[in-house]
Amino acid sequence: MNGCKPQQAMARFDAAVSCRHRRTWLKLPLPLFAMVLCGRARAQATLARDQSVMGWDLTYQRLIRETGIKAPNFLITWSARIRDQFAPGLLLEYEGKPLIAAFLVEHAFDGHAGNPIGVWAGRTSEKAFAQQFVLGRRSKPVDQLRVLDAAHFDRTLEALMRWKPTPVPNAPPGLDPHSDEVLSYSHLGVVSVFRSGTSRQWPIVERDLWVLDSARNVEPPLGRLNKILFELVPPDGAATFDPAVAEQNRQRAIEAHLQKSVALILGARLQSLDGAAVSLHDQSGKILVVSLIATWCKPCEAWAKVLGSLNDEFAARNVVVVAISDEEANKVRAFHTQHGSTYPLFLTSRQDNVFFAAQTTGLPTTYVIDTAGKPHGPFVGAAEAQVHALLKDLADSAPK
Repeated sequence: MNGCKPQQAMARFDAAVSCRHRRTWLKLPLPLFAMVLCGRARAQATLARDQSVMGWDLTYQRLIRETGIKAPNFLITWSARIRDQFAPGLLLEYEGKPLIAAFLVEHAFDGHAGNPIGVWAGRTSEKAFAQQFVLGRRSKPVDQLRVLDAAHFDRTLEALMRWKPTPVPNAPPGLDPHSDEVLSYSHLGVVSVFRSGTSRQWPIVERDLWVLDSARNVEPPLGRLNKILFELVPPDGAATFDPAVAEQNRQRAIEAHLQKSVALILGARLQSLDGAAVSLHDQSGKILVVSLIATWCKPCEAWAKVLGSLNDEFAARNVVVVAISDEEANKVRAFHTQHGSTYPLFLTSRQDNVFFAAQTTGLPTTYVIDTAGKPHGPFVGAAEAQVHALLKDLADSAPK
């Protein structure tokens, strides 16, 4: 078994355990089965060795202990889920050459599901590289590995080595550990840096990734960590990073995402609480307000009253207010009754995947479609002032 190769063995093992029938891998011929176990053991040993040399702990349990992070903190739950995770490739090598510097950024892309994504970058004596990936049992890449300018990589590494972690406020007593509010008092990921025998690991928070502004309910600008990562890898294969071009590309992406989300919502198969089929296309020519909500979402309870107020104020001005939920009819009906809603609340099947396909980042999420069919938004959370001002502007400018 001295000649077995860890990467080949791991690939065969992953292919086997992902089969529909989980016992398939037990039927492997004994020599191949032994090779799989040998490869897995070697891969784990290599990972452990590399982490030891780099001073990293990719389960993040040591970091949690040393920084005194305590529940309720999302990092504790999230790190437990990825405790057996394999990093992409060999940590200390690239194309058979030793790395003299590297960094790994892992964070929860989706605060509800905890699906982690990462950026892996390193530098040998000859070249630097970076790649984004989704952490799974096989750490699936989401883009091609990029060869980087070595000097740019070095500047990025310097910025990370000087990084001062962002503190999080203490959670209030009695906070529900399963609520969305926990994220405001949590770390959402970890940065690991290694350079010539010196290493650092520290937790990151939401505003390191995105700068949320409740006064301006628009696509949030990049936080300081995402700015560093965004500038490291030029967008669209450009030779150099151009902030103006990058912002134009980002705005085009936001507009395309908005158009796609609204098209999905308008085309969704909906039902009324009485079971009747509903199509939002029937509301063409009107100003349409659509909110995606959930009965378990605390902010949605307050938003239900806001929608009622908007409906009462603007119903006579060609404005239609609706809400959509993908939950069971009895739960939605009880929610609707409890909050005395004066507007319709429709149901969508989870099989239609409207919430996921629209890439909803939080609840409630509200869209406004004007009489010409142009979408506005998305407005995430308590955006009463923004939505009210928009509706007043659209209603005032509508033909009399």
